[in-house]
Amino acid sequence: MRVYLFLILFLLPKITKAQSEQWERYNSSLLIEITRESGIFTCSGVAVTRSILLTAAHCLEGEIKAIKVFIQERYIPQNDYYKVKKFYLHPQYSSTHSLYESDIAKIVLKSPLPSSINICPIFIGSHSSGRISRMGYGKRNGDNIRTMVTPILKRFDLEKNVLELYDEFSQSGDSGGPIFMTSGEEIFLMGIHSTLSYGPQGTFSLNPILEKNLTWIFKN
Repeated sequence: MRVYLFLILFLLPKITKAQSEQWERYNSSLLIEITRESGIFTCSGVAVTRSILLTAAHCLEGEIKAIKVFIQERYIPQNDYYKVKKFYLHPQYSSTHSLYESDIAKIVLKSPLPSSINICPIFIGSHSSGRISRMGYGKRNGDNIRTMVTPILKRFDLEKNVLELYDEFSQSGDSGGPIFMTSGEEIFLMGIHSTLSYGPQGTFSLNPILEKNLTWIFKN
């Protein structure tokens, strides 16, 4: 019995220090807890500075009682969190008209995030030259854990300023999560996860591109 147990433990995948350090390069993806009258909800987000986060606007619609930001890899409500000073929905966002277009919200924290958070530059361009990955805290197997999926590029819709990705792995809580492009040793932030589309063209995600929103994002 001990021999079999040893073999199982030996064959299990191990996370090396190098792999762990690589994973930390994407730790600007954070979890956002939103409290409304109807209950507590979670979304994903991403830090673009030590004090500014982005998420999906539809996550912060309506009457909100409280917002908390968690930086840990697993969502545990009792853990330490960051308080929110204020938040803004993109001025061109409308849940009934724009849908996924301009589905971006900005959160300003009361205190800055730690220096261990790796802030990635926002991508400028209309062509992908690396691996695309989407991070999110959607609930999987009963847990909200920071998860990476690697969707395939469908197209840049520059008319609607949306990145379309072949993606069927979105779960509740993934909304607002970052779309990264990794090229060599560099990681860029491309967009924010909004929603999925189902149809004859397949299942793909619609993700507002951040490049054209730089002025609004960093406006005081």
